[in-house]
Amino acid sequence: MPCWRVFPWKRGAADGAPFSARYIPPAGTQTGGRFDLGTPSVLYLAQSPAHALAELLQGHRGKAITSEHLVRSDPNLPGTYYPLSLVRAALPEEIEDRIADLANPSVLLTLDVRPDQLASHDREVTRAISRRMHAAAARYAGFRWWSALTGEWHVTVLFLDRADVASIDYTVPEPLDISHPAISEAARFLGISLTPA
Repeated sequence: MPCWRVFPWKRGAADGAPFSARYIPPAGTQTGGRFDLGTPSVLYLAQSPAHALAELLQGHRGKAITSEHLVRSDPNLPGTYYPLSLVRAALPEEIEDRIADLANPSVLLTLDVRPDQLASHDREVTRAISRRMHAAAARYAGFRWWSALTGEWHVTVLFLDRADVASIDYTVPEPLDISHPAISEAARFLGISLTPA
């Protein structure tokens, strides 16, 4: 099952270094995600390019954006910006086979997880479920669940102490601009207006 990721890309960044496709914030520094564990780090992957972008751009819902919204600054180099870029991530079978599909009622029942709690907007609730799954089900490398944006999209969350990031096969990053079809699709979904620079 292909997955997608959007990240700020620096050409020439070493594999696994900041601004590379394989970079994940260090354990203990992730603070924004619904299923963050703190330690270990987790990796969020989206079901489609538009889904990956919508997750990133949802803070602009109902507003207008330009190409300036599709870059991120380097905190260590003031005035330096890197383009948001799209990669396809192919998970090896060894990881794929160990992802709990929480959209499957029988898996929810087995793991004693309630869908109303998983769908909660209270991050204390969703993070507690992630911690409980990580602690109780060592055979799982992560899980798959609905996006908070729509049940039509699914997020794959990988526990990085059980899923080797080095084994994920990423495509060459594709820098994004305001005319990219995935940007248009995400913008339509979020009610965002696209304004050429």
